[in-house]
Amino acid sequence: MKLRNIYLVLISLLFISWNSAGPKYPTDYFELPLNRSVLLSGTFGELRPGHFHSGIDIKSLKGTSGEIVSASAQGFIARIKVAPGGYGNAIYIAHPNGYTTVYAHLDHFDETVAAYVKEKQYELKKFSVDLYPKPTQFQLNKGQLIGYMGNSGSSSAPHLHFEIRRTSGQVPINPFLFGLQVTDKVRPDIGKLQVYYLSEDLKQIDVREYPLLRTASGRYTIADTLSEGAWRVGFALKTTDKMDGAPNRNGIYELQMQVDDDPRFSFALNEVPFSKTRYLNAHIDYAARQKKKGYYHRCFKLPGNALDIYSRYKNNGVVKLYSNQSQKVSIEVNDINGNISTVTFFIKRDADMSASQIPAAEFSADNEGSLSITKSNFKCTIGTGALYAQTGIDYRTEKSGQNHYSALHHIGSENIPLHKYISISIKPEDLPSALRDKAFVGRLDEEVITNYGGKYSNGYFTASVREFGNYTIEVDTTSPMIKPIQFSSKMQGASRMRFSITDNMPIGGKARGLRYNAHVDGKWILMEYDAKKDMLTHRFDERISTGDHEIVLKVRDDRGNVAEFRRTFTR
Repeated sequence: MKLRNIYLVLISLLFISWNSAGPKYPTDYFELPLNRSVLLSGTFGELRPGHFHSGIDIKSLKGTSGEIVSASAQGFIARIKVAPGGYGNAIYIAHPNGYTTVYAHLDHFDETVAAYVKEKQYELKKFSVDLYPKPTQFQLNKGQLIGYMGNSGSSSAPHLHFEIRRTSGQVPINPFLFGLQVTDKVRPDIGKLQVYYLSEDLKQIDVREYPLLRTASGRYTIADTLSEGAWRVGFALKTTDKMDGAPNRNGIYELQMQVDDDPRFSFALNEVPFSKTRYLNAHIDYAARQKKKGYYHRCFKLPGNALDIYSRYKNNGVVKLYSNQSQKVSIEVNDINGNISTVTFFIKRDADMSASQIPAAEFSADNEGSLSITKSNFKCTIGTGALYAQTGIDYRTEKSGQNHYSALHHIGSENIPLHKYISISIKPEDLPSALRDKAFVGRLDEEVITNYGGKYSNGYFTASVREFGNYTIEVDTTSPMIKPIQFSSKMQGASRMRFSITDNMPIGGKARGLRYNAHVDGKWILMEYDAKKDMLTHRFDERISTGDHEIVLKVRDDRGNVAEFRRTFTR
């Protein structure tokens, strides 16, 4: 008994050391970029579509834009980026201690920075710019004004997205490892458990979902012992975290799993490089997300998952079941403030193993191999590393509807994630040569066609895609639409003019979005583009004098269809 106790103590110490190992971060260098206590609408490592959240989202005090944002520490502005999506208006500050802080979705920059950016936009004749000022140009003290909280880019409400990165490699790190503090005494919430029946090579055979019974604050269980018809299983938890004073369901920080008190699996969201963030699709139950069941954290690691957030244990969290022995499984979930919730249950192997039969598929591939599929009028190439585990892939074809210039080719399942682009080639049928430049590979999903672009060569249109599904050849001869929102022939006293620009179908893969150019009296003018609102805005300045003028706005889509708006106006 004494030897067993010593063994358990050693295992526990090893478990702690594995999870606490890693670089140490300065905890007295940075401060929060707002001069007030903060509430969060997003945490580091939070699960997002196709990526882990790379920073923290600080809520607006009143739900509006305009709060002052300050430098978190001494440094210089190393980068300024303006984009219609993504981070929108963003500032990157390099600090002498080897870290960089990022401030994104800003409404606008400090006056001096804004003037520099606008000058560069006119010089480059581009709204979207990625600028790298000289280190001596914008030197900053801790707490110095750099901009104002906003809703630019792919933001859904006014907030500040704040990051701390290691400057070398630009690797995002959890900001709360640097001593920043928020008030939070709320335990994570655990919603449901999923149990996966797995083959020896970790191909998923079946999945079962179980609701959890909350027995006390932070304590969850399943009333009866689970009896599963599988030789080996993996688990996944649907779990989120809240904080004091905010309703948002944010992400957790850490998860640890033990089987019969033996550590079997854990992860901690300390750092996630951008080069590996898409492996989120291997970390989560992608199929559950596709079916709108929410995000589930896997408690086992797929073979093709290259994330570094996990500790190393035998079998990577996969649990072998026994018919004559129930095993106790405990999964502990932590937030960054040390609030803990735990689910505990028992599991054994059922006598009925009929559910453990591996379903057949026409093709099969794994994360280490490649696969080429050639069918009548259809080709598909799946390269090494595109999949996360052994995967069955089916193909079928059917007659497509009107306005399609090929059959409808169904490849794989929409519930299978792809890490890398795969190549799809489709031979068009009855496509007039005059429409060849307007044709593209389209993905059909619930009667909606998404344009994935593509090039024509040797009788086939070929496109790069990162989703399985239904593909066909479609044409687009419709020009984008330009709608004046704030414009008239008499613009005296107006501070801006605005136009809505839209296209007739969404884009995916490597297809190009709308491109535009605007000129007044033959000279290029700056049009700010808010992609989420489909809105172009020009703010009048001294470049357009009083008097009569002509504006010409042209918008082009992926297939080269062009819309033009030409009008005269008076300032």
